[in-house]
Amino acid sequence: MYHAAFVPVVEGEAHGIQVCLRNYPVREADDGSGKRVEFFPDFNVFLLDAILEAISEYDRFINVDACGSPDQFYLTVRDCSPIPFTIRVAERKSKRQFRAEMPDAFRRVAIDR
Repeated sequence: MYHAAFVPVVEGEAHGIQVCLRNYPVREADDGSGKRVEFFPDFNVFLLDAILEAISEYDRFINVDACGSPDQFYLTVRDCSPIPFTIRVAERKSKRQFRAEMPDAFRRVAIDR
């Protein structure tokens, strides 16, 4: 069995994309092991969709907002509380390249203790 919990800060980076999430929702094992898993199945898929939705004007985002300096959003994933999200992109990328590389930044995010 699991109960709802939060990881105060999770960070990841790949392909020059840096991500930071605060109060990241997870499920934590009730057995005292501290094992953490996604908040619900496919949470990260919905999280990536929420990021792409939050970046409604990609050209402005990549050329002005996030290239070189961090940009912050509040992500809404289903019934979760809004998740503060910061992203920084080291260099300009096409929208297709960004979509392809973004999941790698999250694969490096560790939610386990």
